[in-house]
Amino acid sequence: MPLLTLCADDFGLNSAVNDGIIRLVKAGRLNAVSCMAGGAEFAKDLPMLMKACEAAPIKVEIGLHLTFTEYQPLGSMKKLAPKGELPSVGALLLKSHLRLLDVRELHDEMARQWQCFVETVGKAPDFMDGHQHVHLFPQLREAVVELAKTKFQDKGWVRSCHADSARLRACGLPSTRASARVFIISYLAKHMAQKLQQEGVKTNPVFYGINDFNKNENFADLMQVWVSLAAAQKEWAVIMCHPGLKSDNDSIFDPIAARRIDEFEVLSRSNSIYNLK
Repeated sequence: MPLLTLCADDFGLNSAVNDGIIRLVKAGRLNAVSCMAGGAEFAKDLPMLMKACEAAPIKVEIGLHLTFTEYQPLGSMKKLAPKGELPSVGALLLKSHLRLLDVRELHDEMARQWQCFVETVGKAPDFMDGHQHVHLFPQLREAVVELAKTKFQDKGWVRSCHADSARLRACGLPSTRASARVFIISYLAKHMAQKLQQEGVKTNPVFYGINDFNKNENFADLMQVWVSLAAAQKEWAVIMCHPGLKSDNDSIFDPIAARRIDEFEVLSRSNSIYNLK
């Protein structure tokens, strides 16, 4: 496994996201892609992604991006999504900490997303993570660990999202809003890492990529800092990114659409600093 895993999230959301990721895979700019099994364009564009992975100059892992916010579940969730739409990340975070989620619903929906991935891709995912990091939330993380233990055995891994906030601050990063995200996500990730370790599930020790998705931020500078910090720690690191092209379809909710274009452009021209082989 390479020392750095550069993973593009949200494949399957829409064709603009998918096309951007596929282009980067072909160019050898990515070595992991996380897929939304319930995404509107997942099944349609998956064959093109698989062809791109086969032709890519480096090995590309394909993972399952568990989705429990913003979009539609794959099956009935009468308690979490009574009107057929999953809650916001804030609402899910609160319910999970109050332990108000129906555990059976969570397990059933995770099983549906896993099965959809397997049937569409033709194999089990190489790894799992969560859209908006929901796999770290109480109640969900227990279900994710159980799913990983059952399905992965010794062949897959679950994303850790614990970022080194002290190192980031020393570099003048991140912004105030992103600092709050780093703190919250890293706090949740510590609990998840403990469970993964206890159960013997493989996970990455280093993680970067949390930001406030402000299109005025210099994403190239952020990437340079994340890569430099990851290299200095000399451990396997995962850096998440969210590239995409300009979308002409406004029917699919995507609050970070503008930022995706910036990320795509930076990743398209910056291969030399990433040791992904």
